[in-house]
Amino acid sequence: PLMHRHTSGALEEPSVAPLAFCEDELDVASLLEGAILGPILLCFVERLLPPLRIRPVASAEELACEVMMEEGAIELVLRACATLELVRWDTFEGVFELVEGSVLDDLSRALDCESPVAEFLHWLHTGAAWPFRIPSQESSRCCRAWEQHCRTRRKIK
Repeated sequence: PLMHRHTSGALEEPSVAPLAFCEDELDVASLLEGAILGPILLCFVERLLPPLRIRPVASAEELACEVMMEEGAIELVLRACATLELVRWDTFEGVFELVEGSVLDDLSRALDCESPVAEFLHWLHTGAAWPFRIPSQESSRCCRAWEQHCRTRRKIK
């Protein structure tokens, strides 16, 4: 987190005043998390998961033609998903492979292309592309989305 220097000279985290929505709080960290992870996870489930379910892949280059994406974007998604333990790099085989389990299954179901969650995330990220000013129409769209879907978010945490 970003730190700032208190008048005493000590470093401390800046405080963010939360906006209260339906017994939950919206803070900048959560807003950024959703703005960053939403598109990455959608891309993973919609474009990379299908070929990875068939076979492990050795590189982004191997997937690029098949999924019609740039290698850099694929690398970013694979690294993020490795951090989230959805995929892992098998050093012995030299391939990215899925980490099978309930987390992957739940994510796959939640972000299936026909799911309400996936439709909602597409709607949200189409109309509120980052970066944007706060306050703005885009930030209002995100806050309304948070308010409407915070109960769902709480259930899948």
